[in-house]
Amino acid sequence: MRRACDDRRRSDPRGFTLVEIMVVVAIIAIAARVVTANLGALIPATVLDSEARQIMGQIEFLRSEAQLQAKSFTLEFDLERSRWRVVLPPEETYVSTEALREAVPLQWKYLDERVKFGGFHRLGGQTARSGISRLVISENGFTTDSMIYLRMDNENLEYNVWTIRVFGLEHSTKLLTNVDGQEPRLDIVEEAAFQ
Repeated sequence: MRRACDDRRRSDPRGFTLVEIMVVVAIIAIAARVVTANLGALIPATVLDSEARQIMGQIEFLRSEAQLQAKSFTLEFDLERSRWRVVLPPEETYVSTEALREAVPLQWKYLDERVKFGGFHRLGGQTARSGISRLVISENGFTTDSMIYLRMDNENLEYNVWTIRVFGLEHSTKLLTNVDGQEPRLDIVEEAAFQ
């Protein structure tokens, strides 16, 4: 009788063997590794996206203000120090004894420490990689067609290029993302510039 009971226990599969548990743990470890690798790719994209959208929002705001106030505004980009700022137009005075005031630059806004400017390209010009580049917005909200390049400040992630495409006559901006390190260029006047 005792022997029949022992045989039943061995043939009744109620638990997991050590090999089965090890296989499941290995599968979970592989899945976690894949997920972790993909999350690492999302973080640079999120940081670049955030910085680019802040600049795009400022451009759209300044276009609106330029039209409302009938004054030109300027955005300055310090390409070497990864910072940018707004330059307000000079205030007009109507009293002849007061001189016309100069333009007022606001405080610099720094990019996230992980992001840097890759360059500034204007239609028909060379891509600036250093110094200060200016995007002037006229009193009608127009500007030159331009590209502002943002990159990760890490040589392993520099292939991520986020480009702010500024359409001068259309009063719009567009964010172009590229993960192979290529920077779009403005070598020709596109048809969309005249619509």
